[in-house]
Amino acid sequence: MQSLIISYTNYYNREYSHAGPIFQAVYKARRIESDLDLINISRYIHLNPSPDNPKEAINYIYSSARCYTNSKNSYDFVKTGPILKFFNNSPDRYKSFLLGK
Repeated sequence: MQSLIISYTNYYNREYSHAGPIFQAVYKARRIESDLDLINISRYIHLNPSPDNPKEAINYIYSSARCYTNSKNSYDFVKTGPILKFFNNSPDRYKSFLLGK
């Protein structure tokens, strides 16, 4: 990721006569070490577009959350199985988890 960010920043700075960083924070990564980590990270990612409004985040057009919470909105390339298996393969249970119910 660092290489990608540096390359894009260099391109952007050249193209738009800008100087300095263009992203707000340093990219961070950490190892997922348990099943609980995995489902909590998925929740964080799916609610990231609007953390204060989970319903809005779930329906965000550029998020895969709709694939996990509604089987009608799934795409072949989104593999929901590894997450939904913790919720008995139920999109409704996962949605309740996201909504904090």
